[in-house]
Amino acid sequence: MADTKKTTTKKTEKTLQEQLIDARKDLLDAKKSHRAGELVNPKVLGGYRKKVAQIMTKINAEKEAK
Repeated sequence: MADTKKTTTKKTEKTLQEQLIDARKDLLDAKKSHRAGELVNPKVLGGYRKKVAQIMTKINAEKEAK
C-alpha cells in the first residue's frame, strides 16, 4: 500500500509541476499584454499570481508530506 501512495504522490507532483509551468506562462503572457496596452482587465494579473502561489503551496505541502 505504501508503494501506491508514493506512485500517486509522484504523479501528483509531476502534474502540479506541469500546472505551475502553465500558470507561470499565462502570467508572463498577461504581463506582456499589459505592458503593450492590450490587456483589457489588468485585475487578471492578480488572479494569475494567486494561481501560481496556490500551486506552489500544494507542491511544498507534497514535499513536506514525504
